[in-house]
Amino acid sequence: KKDLDAMRGDVAWLKQHALPFDVSGDANFWLGAGYASRGDDPANPVFFGVTVDGRPTGVRRGSGANQGGPDRDLTILHEGALALASNNASGPTWKATLVFGNMLGVANGLGNTLGAAFFDQSRVAAGMPFGEGFEGFYFQEFNVNFDSSLAGLKFGANLGRIGYKVSPYIFQRPDNTPYFANERWDNGLWNFDGGVLGFKFGQANLDIFGGRTSGHNSTQSPIPSELQLMTAGSAGNPFAIDIFALGFQRPRGHTRNQGTGPDPMDGLLLIDQTLGARFNVPILNTGSLNLTYLTLNANQSTSPGVVANTAATPNRVAVYGADVHFDWSRLQLSTGYSKSDVLAGSHTVINKNNAAWFAELGYKGSNWGVDAGYRRIDPQFGAPGDWGRIGIWWNPTDIKGFYADAHLDLTRALKLVAKVESYTGTGTTSLDAGGTAVGAGGIGLRTNDRLNNVQLGVRYKMGGNHSLLLGYEAVMWDIKDRSGTAFTPGFTGGKPRETWWNLGWGFDLNSRTNFNVLWQVSDYDGKIVGFEPFVIGAGSPLRARGGFITTQFSVRF
Repeated sequence: KKDLDAMRGDVAWLKQHALPFDVSGDANFWLGAGYASRGDDPANPVFFGVTVDGRPTGVRRGSGANQGGPDRDLTILHEGALALASNNASGPTWKATLVFGNMLGVANGLGNTLGAAFFDQSRVAAGMPFGEGFEGFYFQEFNVNFDSSLAGLKFGANLGRIGYKVSPYIFQRPDNTPYFANERWDNGLWNFDGGVLGFKFGQANLDIFGGRTSGHNSTQSPIPSELQLMTAGSAGNPFAIDIFALGFQRPRGHTRNQGTGPDPMDGLLLIDQTLGARFNVPILNTGSLNLTYLTLNANQSTSPGVVANTAATPNRVAVYGADVHFDWSRLQLSTGYSKSDVLAGSHTVINKNNAAWFAELGYKGSNWGVDAGYRRIDPQFGAPGDWGRIGIWWNPTDIKGFYADAHLDLTRALKLVAKVESYTGTGTTSLDAGGTAVGAGGIGLRTNDRLNNVQLGVRYKMGGNHSLLLGYEAVMWDIKDRSGTAFTPGFTGGKPRETWWNLGWGFDLNSRTNFNVLWQVSDYDGKIVGFEPFVIGAGSPLRARGGFITTQFSVRF
């Protein structure tokens, strides 16, 4: 009894002095070292390597276009996060995640020549070498949750800096860090300053969400960095090969507009405000239907004349669509459709050749699984989503074709994975930015142009703490010859190829501490003018060969 009385007193004292919130977080340290490989051409014996996000390796830091080894192309990044969350059992709850480090932004804030860290949390820095960003901090999230009612209708509210996503083809932030694994960076949530109101109607759910999607850069540095820059909308075809007078080539990274708009690296418009509605309703006991509508507004309108043959100044993108999912134990079915209309106020500027749709069927066996599907993504589709990459081309458009991925668990320790994609162009080669016929020439991908993507991997668990990864990836193009027109010159086609080999090793020190190493060897052969890996312009190297070695040490608490 004396012991119980003593323990009762201790517990009462602890409850009296306990913090009203829980504390967690993580710390990450990342190193990247690149090198260039020698080629067979005496006139150009050394090339830069290229990563899967289109960044050169083997760049000598501080000397621009000169090559260097891992000792000169060396980048060391760090980032820590402190997460606080209220632990009260009733009433409003809140949470905040404060992050500090040098993973955001352009190196030293002095432009592309010195490289970039991980740029921001939504885009890849295609063409930029690696480098440290400024030391700074930002809030990933800072919000409060509570339940309320309006006119007798109950709803849940989440207000502040929040994260939200819908689906890959409508509203989902791209995972732009292929060499860095972190839930905060990789969860696909678009963070914005605003709110989400959630209503329930029986088994159906309605979310109304919106807020400021850019401008929330809070890094403490001389030149602050955007946290999650969002772009949307697209005009014209992404491919415009061998038209140097216009500065056009094949797309890299998230590029869709080849030099148009306020941010030529991404979409037609830089989005500042988001307002959307998502309605989810179950279908029988195995399926669900999602209906979504978004209006994305830009403070800075696109300059008149950017969208050809119109005098409009686009300042808004409307993204809308639906997707259906069924899950019958081992069998899964998914299909979806979405569009991205570009508007100038209430006037529609682009509403053709700007849709995407897919249909996919999957099966799960006891130790294996396969998913196969078909998709078509029109050239002027530009939703703020994340629908994958083909080599150095992220969120590809102007393609249609089949894809499949599979896995086979040979043992508990040994797993094989494979992914195959086969596409042609959509054939909308006569579009200018406004959708007006201008002649075929080098604009867009034709239906006889082909690209195939193959990814193979072996994962082996060595004991309880070690794991080994072997991987291979290849993108094989077949671009046909084209004759010139009165509008665009012709060009000689060819068969460019992008290839990467991966060797990885992981070591789990304990359940909260991990160390990973990745060695990636690259070989990009553009073969034809217009497929240069980095620089736009005549005389740029068509080849990129080299490697990239990365390490990541992660601690969670």
